[in-house]
Amino acid sequence: MTSERQARVLDVFKESGIYRTIGGRNCSYTDEGFKEFLAENAGSVANSEMLRWRIQIESELASKAFNKGKAVERLCEFLGVSRADTIAVGDSMNDLEMIRAVEIGVCMENGSLSLKKIADMVCPSVTEDGLYSAFEKLRLI
Repeated sequence: MTSERQARVLDVFKESGIYRTIGGRNCSYTDEGFKEFLAENAGSVANSEMLRWRIQIESELASKAFNKGKAVERLCEFLGVSRADTIAVGDSMNDLEMIRAVEIGVCMENGSLSLKKIADMVCPSVTEDGLYSAFEKLRLI
């Protein structure tokens, strides 16, 4: 997309009240209007994705040098836990590295189609007690 076309698309979104996030290879940018909307409405909306966006917006940038997979690796090392004893549950592509880093990767049914394809199992959505179902299936409870 040309820079002119990109500018026009963003202008149309803004004029229409559509909030936007632009993701690049090394970072993502979210407009201030979306941040303000979340600050006003996140408390009334029980949506984990919405809350994650709010946290991401606070930092404005997401570095590729750090990800949830690296966090799992460092935590395992710190705790002396084998990767064979790890399980992760995610629903968005920001969980990709984490799902790959653990022994058993679980994706929520309401999650990203791409993440579901690489996960070891898919559990029901959050609204259908998916975590409970996954924990039962994995004999954690």
